[in-house]
Order: sequence, then structure tokens, then C-alpha cells
Amino acid sequence: MLDTAMSAVQTPTRDSHEVRGRFVRDERGELYQIDGVERMRPFLVPLVSDSTLWAYFSSVGGVSAGRVSPECALFGYETDDRVHASDRVSGAVTAVLTPGAESWWFPFTRNGPRAVRRSIAKCGACERLVLTEREETLGVTACVEWSISDGHGLVRESSLTRGASRSRSC
Repeated sequence: MLDTAMSAVQTPTRDSHEVRGRFVRDERGELYQIDGVERMRPFLVPLVSDSTLWAYFSSVGGVSAGRVSPECALFGYETDDRVHASDRVSGAVTAVLTPGAESWWFPFTRNGPRAVRRSIAKCGACERLVLTEREETLGVTACVEWSISDGHGLVRESSLTRGASRSRSC
């Protein structure tokens, strides 16, 4: 289902049980967002630039990135199944210690039995990818934005928010 209404990029909520795609807008422009990513089979999202930098992001957290060719990879240039399986060993890892329970939540990985809602939003005309995961039990949302910068290379911005935040500025 394609919803072409333009609105702020939104955090997945308890009500977003289905997989759906729609165009959304945030302070930096228009993106295409897929909600319900946790209900889909793993897939890769490319992020390319007009420079020599390239990256592939798995919907379950793995990353493959580099410059020019596979021989110059920053994170291993692998087949898609191996990129999906590298969720805690490639790219950046976020780890959140659950208060009182002494267990860890690793957003954007295969979380096991955790109740999460995920979305992925990508700018079609720019070099930007936004991943959002809400951990329902904790009421915490993790947001990671990957972008490509001529001056800085592959850039990762991240944030954690508690409650029903609608802002997606990482």
C-alpha cells in the first residue's frame, strides 16, 4: 500500500503491524519509508554516491562498504546472506543495557524474542538512509542515519529516545 501523503518521518508504533511503504518528509527532504521491516525477509539497501564510496546495508543490521572496488572494502564485501549474518560484527553496533533485567538490546540486529517495530527510509535523490527500531517493552526508539559525505566518508549519526517520539533527526 503506497501512502503518498507527505508527513514527518515517523517512528514505528504499536499500530504499524503491517508492512507498508510510503513517501514521507523530514527536515532534510523526501524519503521513501518501509514500515514493518521486522515482518519481512532480510534484504539489502544500497547507498551509493557520486564519489568512490559505496555501501550495502542489511535490513537486519549487517553492513558492507568500501571505496572503488571490493578489494578496498571497509567492511567485508560479502554475499547477501553473509552480510545479513554479520549484524553484530560489521559496521557500528549499538548496545543498550536493559534497566533492572541485566539483559542487552542490540537495535538493528536479530534481537531474538524482543518485541520490536522497524522502519527503513531512504532518500532517492541523495546519499542518506534512516533506520528506526522501537523496542516495545522498554518504550525506547533507536534511530540511526547513515550518509555519505565527500569530506568525511561514511557517516553514522544515532540517537535513543524514550516515549513516542515522532522526530527522526538522528
